[in-house]
Amino acid sequence: MSAQTLSRPRPASSASRWYRRAAGALAFAVLIELASRTGLADPEFLPPASEIVWRAGALLLDPGFGAHALTSLLAWAIGLCVAALLAVPLGLLLGSVPIIDAAMRSVVEFLRPIPSVALIPLVALVIGTGLQHRIALVVYASLWPILYNTMYGLRGVDPWPRSRCAPTASAPCRCCCASRCRRRRPSSPPASGWPPAWRSS
Repeated sequence: MSAQTLSRPRPASSASRWYRRAAGALAFAVLIELASRTGLADPEFLPPASEIVWRAGALLLDPGFGAHALTSLLAWAIGLCVAALLAVPLGLLLGSVPIIDAAMRSVVEFLRPIPSVALIPLVALVIGTGLQHRIALVVYASLWPILYNTMYGLRGVDPWPRSRCAPTASAPCRCCCASRCRRRRPSSPPASGWPPAWRSS
C-alpha cells in the first residue's frame, strides 16, 4: 500500500456535511444581525435576521397567506400538467421530423426568449387576473424547457437499438418482444408480389 493511499482523507459523512451547512447558515445569519444592529447596513434594506425569522413565523400562521399559497400551488400544478401535455407531443414531432422542425424553428426561436414576466400585462388584459392568468403564465414559462428537453432527448437516442429492432425480411421481429411476434411472419408464395402475405406459424 502506497503512502498516497495511506494519507488519502476519508470522505465526510452525511451528518458532518449537514452540520457544516447548518454552521455556515448560522454564521451568515449572525453576520446579517450584526451588520444591521451596528448600523453597517440600513435596517430598512437589510433587516436583522431575528426580525426576518419572526416575520416569517407570523406570516406562516396567517390564514390568508395559506389560502394564497394553496392557490399558487394549484396554478403551478395545473400549468405544469398542461405544459407537459402540449410540449411532449410537440417535442417528439419536432425531434423526429426534420422538415417540421425547420419550418417551425423561426417561430419557436422568436417566442422562446420572451420572459413570462413581460407577458403579465398582456395576459391580464386578454384573459383577466384570476386563476387562469396564473395558469397561462406557468404554461408559457414551463413549455420551453419541456419542449427542448424532449427534442434533444429524442435526438440523443442511440440509433443502434432502433436499427436492431427494425424488422427485415430475414428477421421480421428482432426486438425484445420477438417471442410474441414470431407467431406471425411474412411469407412470399410463388408468383406473389410485394407486399408479402402474412401467415401464422
